[in-house]
Amino acid sequence: MFLYLCRILLKAILILKHRTLKHTFIIFIFSFFFVGSTQCQKILETNSGQRILLVEDGSWRILNKTELSGSKDEELGTSLDVFKSPKQGKYPINPDQREKVVSLLTSIRSDEAQLLVNIEMANRKLHQVKSERKLAKKAKNDTKKLESQIADINFEIKNSENYYRIASNLIDVSSELLDGSIKNPEDVLQHLLTEINSFDPVNTGMGGLDTKQSENSTPDVSVENKSLKYPTVFKLSEQRNAKENYECKIVFNGYDDKIGENRKEVKTQSFFSYSQEKMKPYFKSENFLTCDANLSKVGKKYYLTLKIRIRSKDASKTYGVLRSNENIKIELINGRKIYGKSINKDKGTIESYTGHTLYTGIYELDNSDIKDLKNNYLDNIGVIWSSGYEEYDIYNVDFLINQIECLTK
Repeated sequence: MFLYLCRILLKAILILKHRTLKHTFIIFIFSFFFVGSTQCQKILETNSGQRILLVEDGSWRILNKTELSGSKDEELGTSLDVFKSPKQGKYPINPDQREKVVSLLTSIRSDEAQLLVNIEMANRKLHQVKSERKLAKKAKNDTKKLESQIADINFEIKNSENYYRIASNLIDVSSELLDGSIKNPEDVLQHLLTEINSFDPVNTGMGGLDTKQSENSTPDVSVENKSLKYPTVFKLSEQRNAKENYECKIVFNGYDDKIGENRKEVKTQSFFSYSQEKMKPYFKSENFLTCDANLSKVGKKYYLTLKIRIRSKDASKTYGVLRSNENIKIELINGRKIYGKSINKDKGTIESYTGHTLYTGIYELDNSDIKDLKNNYLDNIGVIWSSGYEEYDIYNVDFLINQIECLTK
């Protein structure tokens, strides 16, 4: 259909003899295709000047200076090197303080970006629900549920906007500390640390709305089900089948002297892999990003460990770091979303003999979610990097079913 339309449009351009009309028509056609090609993504700009590439599904990443300017010589907009940043201004800070501020700035920039994405996605949802309410009123249907959803979304937007302003202000203060333009930098840095430690925005890290229901609200199941990728729980593609003959193997089961508790751990196995479309020709037999994972139980708590391998020594420039106290989102085939919280931070290490970058993320899972994970297939997993949010489809759909069964035997 697309090629057919192109042929018709080219014929129309050749038929037009009037030069002005032809030029006008060409401009119109260019605009038509340009708008069509960009409608699935949008560039947002934060108060601090960050440019965010937001995709229709809610995933996003921070654009670097090279992408914005086209120059290969400029450094990445999200990278800050404490040793390359010279002392400036009237009130310079020492290297240790600078390293702290750089780390804080990287973290809070990611939060600012995520909050702006949350606001954008919430406003889109608000527009959609308002349209549904308009149609419901026209059809003289009950609009109570829709009114409740609108109230919840407005509450989340207001909340996110408040935290977004705070994040932007924290970035300004951090930047001024690095520039040496703030008097009494030690006192300001201490205050900054206190502020950031208490900074806990709603829905941080998940790129989209996970609305907290108000007292009078009722979850709209019909709206939630519209977002499901599969109409039924067990309708999976051929590539996304449950694995047969899973071998349960416990690699550790006993008292761990290092942590001072009993630990039981299942053998690591392949979890997911990913390559961007433009990278697939270069990684025909392998994927750019792969992840092996395993489940463990320490005391009464469950942990999911992700061991991520990226086939590049410069992965940290694109992905940044895995931060502590950050969330992962695990989405099940039935649409249920489960969240885990990171208990460690990993900047990534380069494997000497391959040049690959290795990351390890350890995420605590809530005990109340284990039953759902044990009884439902996986759909996808969303991982928060300091430079953005990326979502990965799971083809080993019964990964956690098998691991939990093995762990609890």
